[in-house]
Amino acid sequence: MKSRFTRRSLLPALLSVLAVVIAGRASEGGKLKAPLQVPLYMNGNAVGKATMPAGSPVVVLRTVDGKSEVETASGTNWIDANEVEITGETPAFVAQKAQEAQAEAARISASFSRPAPEISDRPTGKENIPSTWPAAEKRVLDLVNKERTSRGIPPLVWDEDLARAARYHAAHMVANRYFEHDSKTKTGPIKCITRIQMFTEKGRGENIALGQRSPEQAMDSWMRSPGHRANILRKEAKTIGVGIWGTMWVQDFGA
Repeated sequence: MKSRFTRRSLLPALLSVLAVVIAGRASEGGKLKAPLQVPLYMNGNAVGKATMPAGSPVVVLRTVDGKSEVETASGTNWIDANEVEITGETPAFVAQKAQEAQAEAARISASFSRPAPEISDRPTGKENIPSTWPAAEKRVLDLVNKERTSRGIPPLVWDEDLARAARYHAAHMVANRYFEHDSKTKTGPIKCITRIQMFTEKGRGENIALGQRSPEQAMDSWMRSPGHRANILRKEAKTIGVGIWGTMWVQDFGA
């Protein structure tokens, strides 16, 4: 994990455990006897509440001192034990979550096992490496802006030219087996900023990371490192592009 600003392969355990055993007792299906208010989240932020009507299916995870922890389609909540009726039936949302987890595991496995790309030795700035994980690129943008706005710093705007530069560098490092800001080519290195500015004159800085399995892991690594954190929170930065190839992550920042 490295940063700069101008001045092997284990699949993560993604599958949900459907039979939760707590204090030697398996979780049980049930339904609400009374309406339940649950928080609503968007991009990790609470944005309001919704009411689940009586009769909504839940899974009772455990009961302690007259309180039951229940899993609903929206998450987990604590309620009075007498507000839930045990039915023994497994709610449909449990199977749905398992299917989604299996699909995500397969998608991530395919992404991480992707072979090295065919890529030019030296960039021209016209390269347009396909995005291997568009949702994760935009998730990194969301996480960056969450860190910035929580500190009163204006959010960054997505720049597709910076994203092309980031994708190129991620793919180039994988194809040529190195981990550096400066591009390693057969005719000599190309400085990081020189390379980024081949794609856009706005280019000013870069963070790279290797081995992380999710946008959250990559951001956590960057935010724990003073140099990477400084790039993410730099007030002079206005734009960003993100590129991912396998477990190689690149953020390119622009003025």
